Amino acid sequence: AEFFVVADEALEIDAAAAEGVQVIDVRTASEYERGSYPGAVNIPLDELRERLDEVEAESIVHCQVGLRGY
Repeated sequence: AEFFVVADEALEIDAAAAEGVQVIDVRTASEYERGSYPGAVNIPLDELRERLDEVEAESIVHCQVGLRGY
């Protein structure tokens, strides 16, 4: 499967990742397994509160269409 991001979002993620910012994918594990941004850490939105210790101070969050990552 392929993973698609809109151009503006991809540029933002690329720039952040290049600066060492953690990229977090908040989609479900099955969505993540179908494809994700290279190097992204999967922390599903439903688990985020319990897994905050895995979130770095500087992070960028993304999902499939922008609602969960908002």
